[in-house]
Amino acid sequence: MKGLSKILFYGMAAMVAAALFTSCFNEDDPYDPNKQLEKENRIIEGFLVENNLNSNVLIDSLYDMRILIHSTENSANRPLTGDNIVTDYILYDLDSNKYDSSYDRNEPLSFIYNSSGVILGFNVGFLYLQEGDSATFFVPSPLAYGPNQQGSIPPNTTLIFNVKFKSLN
Repeated sequence: MKGLSKILFYGMAAMVAAALFTSCFNEDDPYDPNKQLEKENRIIEGFLVENNLNSNVLIDSLYDMRILIHSTENSANRPLTGDNIVTDYILYDLDSNKYDSSYDRNEPLSFIYNSSGVILGFNVGFLYLQEGDSATFFVPSPLAYGPNQQGSIPPNTTLIFNVKFKSLN
């Protein structure tokens, strides 16, 4: 009888553990960055069409990110990994909620290109720019903060950066 009690006890414990383990995963809504990217890119495309911006947009083939270059200086100075980029920017979302601006602080952002110091979408955007260019980066959340809140930026927020590439050191 003792053997049967042990078997029942361990069997029940295993079932409870399995139930607790599987309840940690919400099967209905798992975060899938590829699906989120597709969803947000459809929204970005609609935004671009609605605002008559879609004709001059570059699409990065690796990350599927949209970049609108406003002015090109033809400086031939493109960033390479490890270069220091100095840029001004305004950061907002598709609903025009402004989150940050280097202009408001009177202090441009300085960062090392292709470093982990900035979001992936920022590095992707600068791949297409030369020193002196200005552009708008449409950054889907998987290339930014993903499902995580960052300060006042909600999870899964598409970001828009208006940038002015000031210098390259």
